[in-house]
Amino acid sequence: CGQLKFDATGLGRLHHRDYPSELALSLGIVSEPEYRTNEPPYAECVAIGPCWKDADGSYRALAATQPGEAEVELLERSPSKLSFQVVYQAERRIIERYVLTPESVELSASVGAGPIRLTVPLLLTDGEACSTIRQEGRALMVHYRGAEFRAEALEENTRVSIRQVRAPNRNGIYDIGQFERPEGTVTARFMFS
Repeated sequence: CGQLKFDATGLGRLHHRDYPSELALSLGIVSEPEYRTNEPPYAECVAIGPCWKDADGSYRALAATQPGEAEVELLERSPSKLSFQVVYQAERRIIERYVLTPESVELSASVGAGPIRLTVPLLLTDGEACSTIRQEGRALMVHYRGAEFRAEALEENTRVSIRQVRAPNRNGIYDIGQFERPEGTVTARFMFS
């Protein structure tokens, strides 16, 4: 659960020891930061996580909520796999299920009935080096400093898009990828290479 002047709620850090920490995400994006950024703040809070449609038809992000506490349940633990779920009670019940292996992190998010969107910040620049972002089918790839971050939607009927925005945090400036489905669940896999 993020402190909204400093960090967003949800998956705000996705690191791999062999790759630059800002490549996937090293800090959530907040709309009114209590720290300086090189560009004006983005209008929304963003983390790797779900959004759902409000009654007025606009999307609401878990990243912008402060649910207070989250319930965490361990589902499986072995030397090659860890899975757990996090349940938030915000304006609705939100469930995130994670599967971590040496090769990838998989996130399945559920927001109940109705459309769902999973946001994924995509690094544009750290202020010194710029990335290249491309889409291939249901996958979004960020190439940066000789490394690649790949975010891929696993369900076939997922609409994939990139917002074409500039959203700063302490570590760089990000665009925002989106995986959208008409149902209440969306699953994505994240990998480094």
